[in-house]
Amino acid sequence: MLIELYLEEKRIYKKLLDLNPSKLAESVDNRIKAFVENGVDKITNPDNLSLFNIPLQEDIKRIYYRLLFQAYVTGAEKVVKVIKEFPAKNIVIYGLSLDNLNRRPWQELKPIMDAMLDFCNKWIKEPENKNIQILTVGEMDRIEEMGGKDFVQKWREVEEFSKKGKVKKRAYILLAYDHGEELKRAVRCALENGGKLDDFLEVPNIDVCIRTGGEKRLSGGPMYQMRNAELIFDCTTYWPSITSENIKAWVEEYLSRNRRGGVSYVLYRLQKDCRSACEHLVY
Repeated sequence: MLIELYLEEKRIYKKLLDLNPSKLAESVDNRIKAFVENGVDKITNPDNLSLFNIPLQEDIKRIYYRLLFQAYVTGAEKVVKVIKEFPAKNIVIYGLSLDNLNRRPWQELKPIMDAMLDFCNKWIKEPENKNIQILTVGEMDRIEEMGGKDFVQKWREVEEFSKKGKVKKRAYILLAYDHGEELKRAVRCALENGGKLDDFLEVPNIDVCIRTGGEKRLSGGPMYQMRNAELIFDCTTYWPSITSENIKAWVEEYLSRNRRGGVSYVLYRLQKDCRSACEHLVY
């Protein structure tokens, strides 16, 4: 029975490899969860549902890695799409939470990290990307401690690359990020140096927060900066499946909101930019 389950799931995963990568995020996690809960893991090790601790599943581990890597690479490509198409001068992308980094083994995070490295390598090969400044925010030292020294170094290269052009837009990539940690640093700096708290925050104020995939929570994101933000939860779209139509719909949803009071000049300009850009998005 054990071998039959193993071989059957292996055949299923081979079929999954032929799927469009944009659909992987919708199917991989459920496939893996179903297999772990009902297949080899339940029989051999009922007290441990970690896929990466099962000796009999080495082949499936490799297939699982390939599936996740393809999904995350596709997701990274959509990060580029959103950065370039979303009509705002500052874009904040929540890449990896500090909580995820602390509670998940490095091996389990490897597909995500490798996909991010793929993003970095592609980004610095495109000369036009010099006009978009990339800034990483988060506990990069913690990533280095876990064995990600090369990962951190590559992101530093991307940051240096993005300083060489005339900045037209900024993209803040949150890596090993936790809002509480950022807020504590900002408060400490404000007390030591004087000035407003906002002057020492690493992430700018946010007008609209968009979350895909069905989750309706902020998960340790920059909540202080989102205190006046419009929240949009797209429960029908997974990040690797994002299209220009999705971006257009988010912008239109934001513009349809009745924002009463506290509308700053920056927000007004953002709204004007959004309206103009809606007519030029490529589908």
